[in-house]
Amino acid sequence: MLSVPNGEVRVRVSGSGAEVVVLACDAPVFIEHYDVLIALLVERYRVVCIELPGMGFSVPTPRFGFTLHEQAETVTQVLRALDVAACTLAFPCVNGYLALLLAQNAPELVSRIVVLQTPSWEEEKKWARKIDFRGRGWVATPYLGQLIVSVSRRMIARRWFAKVLGSGADAAEFSARSTAALDAGCGWGLASLTQAYFSAPAPVFTPISQPALVIWGAQDRTHRATDKDSVLQYFRDAESVSFETSGHSPELEQPGLFTEHLVRLIEHR
Repeated sequence: MLSVPNGEVRVRVSGSGAEVVVLACDAPVFIEHYDVLIALLVERYRVVCIELPGMGFSVPTPRFGFTLHEQAETVTQVLRALDVAACTLAFPCVNGYLALLLAQNAPELVSRIVVLQTPSWEEEKKWARKIDFRGRGWVATPYLGQLIVSVSRRMIARRWFAKVLGSGADAAEFSARSTAALDAGCGWGLASLTQAYFSAPAPVFTPISQPALVIWGAQDRTHRATDKDSVLQYFRDAESVSFETSGHSPELEQPGLFTEHLVRLIEHR
């Protein structure tokens, strides 16, 4: 647990390589889901894995509002507390926008970016609306959303993994790790984050110059209608790849393939 101005943040730090890779958990994925991937990466790199405030065992301050900019600020605080600079960010889903904000607002901290299952902001809003109880918008509704997630979070996590993972992933194992964390008292501020992110004005992203890798898991059924190339507008130097047998968590479903692409980004570009 690392104390920063925005709260107490749960961080796993492994390895001792000169290059640093930073991972941010996309709840209901938590640090324990990254065991296999981290074991591969520490052979070459120092690895930092972060649970964002309210999205795991990290505890936000009472005034924390779950906004995009507060979450990005928290990542910045963690990196500075760990004396990390010029790192590679590998952030999935909505966390990809945190990577974009860090790259443009604190470029000295970020050498390269990997975003996974992250389209343009406009496409992400459409996606978030579509998956919110089949477009009913219950999670996005203040108070109602918090109540539903609090009461049903284990069921939501179980159904999520059953729907979004690829053919080679063990949805039961993903779900079991989430359930163990939830039973142990971790938080999942899904409603607060959804409401804070998508009720606010759209963030402004200027095309960033750091080399970037865009990864999509092709079997994620929730993103069938998403314009997957839409995120490329945010980069000046980006490559896009598809993991054909992965779903929403390609870095965890195919950690070996992800590591190969990451090594190429870091060491050969």
